[in-house]
Amino acid sequence: AVHRCAVQHTFLSEADAFAMAVEPWFLDVYRDLYGLPMIMISEPQEYMGSVTLAGLVFLDQMISSFIKERPNVFKWITEGLDSEIWMPDTIDLTAV
Repeated sequence: AVHRCAVQHTFLSEADAFAMAVEPWFLDVYRDLYGLPMIMISEPQEYMGSVTLAGLVFLDQMISSFIKERPNVFKWITEGLDSEIWMPDTIDLTAV
C-alpha cells in the first residue's frame, strides 16, 4: 500500500517520475519481479550503513509496462484515481 500511495501522489502532483534510494541488488528485484522500469541515476555510495544508489522510474514507462505486462498491478496501482488526471487520451483503458 505504501508503494501505491507513493505512485498515486506522484500522479496527483503531475510529476513525470519518482526516485528512491535502493541497494544495488534491489534494482533487479524492482525490474524483474515488480516490473518497474527503474534506471540507476547515481553511482552506489555508502549511505545510512549500506551501499545505496538512486533509482528513477518514469511514470509513462511504468504505466505502459503495467498495461502490457501486468494489467492487474495497473488496476491496483491506479485504483481510485480519475484516469483523466494521469493518462493521455490516446490510451484506451476499457480494454484493461
